Amino acid sequence: MAKSRKRTPPQRSVVVDDEPVIRSASLGENGAVLSHAIVHSIREAAEIRRRGGNVVVCGPNEDRNQDVAEAIERDSVVGYPSQHIVACLPHQSAGPEALPHYHEVPRFRHGHTFWETSVQKAREA
Repeated sequence: MAKSRKRTPPQRSVVVDDEPVIRSASLGENGAVLSHAIVHSIREAAEIRRRGGNVVVCGPNEDRNQDVAEAIERDSVVGYPSQHIVACLPHQSAGPEALPHYHEVPRFRHGHTFWETSVQKAREA
């Protein structure tokens, strides 16, 4: 009778979910961006921006976060007098916890589309 061999399960690769998550946001002390409820689509986030609100794109992949933030801001200016947007590094005057962001030029409403970087993160509200 042949000896039965124990079967070892196949090795599974670990997949890190780096899909950006969009959240509504507000501003806190020292330039901090406070993240709130999850926003389920770029279109929904753009509507928040059209109303002058803030959103933040969170996740471990800075490039993807910035791409999503840009798409939100571009969608938010469609149909407005100015359809130009600009990316800004964190403003020192905002405080040490500020995040990079997009806004329209010229400014005709309040709010920003922020994104997290590898070292700069939004705080949970």
